[in-house]
Amino acid sequence: MHIFAFVASRVELDKRTYASDSYARLVDAALELQEEIELLKLEQVDVTRRGNAVLGELDDRRKLVADEYKLLLNKYENMLKKFGNNRKELSNYNCQI
Repeated sequence: MHIFAFVASRVELDKRTYASDSYARLVDAALELQEEIELLKLEQVDVTRRGNAVLGELDDRRKLVADEYKLLLNKYENMLKKFGNNRKELSNYNCQI
């Protein structure tokens, strides 16, 4: 009977060891999954930042183009004024001849 108690305690010990090992594996798997979740969250933030960076670049480019447009518009208006002045001057010279 003593042997049966030893075998029973040994089986119980094996069950506990197996349960302990299973628990340790589950904890490891949970930690790995948690790390993967954190990594995916970081990647998602990078996508958001990249999206905001692209929008920021587009906005910066839009401002540059708007400024360039204003400069070209002013240049065009000045050229029209010069053209009008040159035309008047030319007609004055034609009248003098």
